[in-house]
Amino acid sequence: MSFLGHRLSTDGKLALETHVLDAQIPTTPHHLRVIFVKKIRNNTFFKDLESLKHQISLDMLKAKSILKSQ
Repeated sequence: MSFLGHRLSTDGKLALETHVLDAQIPTTPHHLRVIFVKKIRNNTFFKDLESLKHQISLDMLKAKSILKSQ
């Protein structure tokens, strides 16, 4: 699951953040290929980090569901 955009709820910087779902990576790779499958939602400002964390957990459930249906 990835985020690409300006981090509206924290520092406002442009970022690409990728969460590896249901896998263990023993060492940090030098190169990583990210494949975008489907957009989950638009970028949103959250009033606090707890709200952001809650939305990320919902996004993870949706991403897992999307990947299962592939």
